[in-house]
Amino acid sequence: MQDFSGHLLIPHLSALENRFTTPLQNDDARFRSTFFDLEMLPYALGGAWYAWYELARIQHEIVAAIPVEQFDGNTILGLGRAERDAMSYAVDAFFDAMRRSQNAVIHYLSRGLKTTLPNSMTDLVEGLKKGKFKVPNPPRQGIIDYWNQHGQQLKHYRDLAQHHALITSDARAFRAEDGRVGFYFLLPSNPEQKAAARLVFGTPRIHVYEYVREQFKRLLVFIYWLTKGLVRPDDGGMSLMIFREPLTLGGTDGFSAPDPAKVYTAGLEYARKLRGE
Repeated sequence: MQDFSGHLLIPHLSALENRFTTPLQNDDARFRSTFFDLEMLPYALGGAWYAWYELARIQHEIVAAIPVEQFDGNTILGLGRAERDAMSYAVDAFFDAMRRSQNAVIHYLSRGLKTTLPNSMTDLVEGLKKGKFKVPNPPRQGIIDYWNQHGQQLKHYRDLAQHHALITSDARAFRAEDGRVGFYFLLPSNPEQKAAARLVFGTPRIHVYEYVREQFKRLLVFIYWLTKGLVRPDDGGMSLMIFREPLTLGGTDGFSAPDPAKVYTAGLEYARKLRGE
């Protein structure tokens, strides 16, 4: 069985967990509380990775089930409710796990900085903008920048799916000019709009798979950078990197029906690049 643990993506989380829990071993209640707080981040991040994998697996399975002759000419195939719903289940799970990851990293930040912070990334960012919390720069600005550029929109999608509407469009499959099978499967471009009747699909086009892949990468880079800055030289031999400039991984390629095996290896490759290997 493949291991989707967030520890594979961010190995130095183990060193931080050890530092934060070891002094509490004689205080069972505080030890358990701290342990349970810290285990959420690698679990939720792994859950997002797995949901991305599941979306790819389901799309690969859908393509495999379509007879080749149905793609003759320029045929665009409308997919049924079963196919659309199966993909949407994975999308919903992805947004839920990503939002949990956003919030869970605060447990590491508050303990690393030895300060009290809210449990919600939304509340943290609002407080940072107002100067309410003692978070130094550059992590302070890095948190705000991630939120403004990526995190808040992701939260809007999760809230929309959780409370207001099914957030995916109808689903279609087509064969591109190069022979690859692609999906027309979109997210609304205005997720901050909570009235389902006012959601806009296609202006501009936000393809589900591309968005999922890109936002996973963005959050992974952000969490890696933020937690790596908390590592000390004596944390299990980890090298020190005190909140240097945010990391980047480069652009993404075009959209096509994905290979689920490549999703798993892509996650591991992202982690290797972040470690400089």
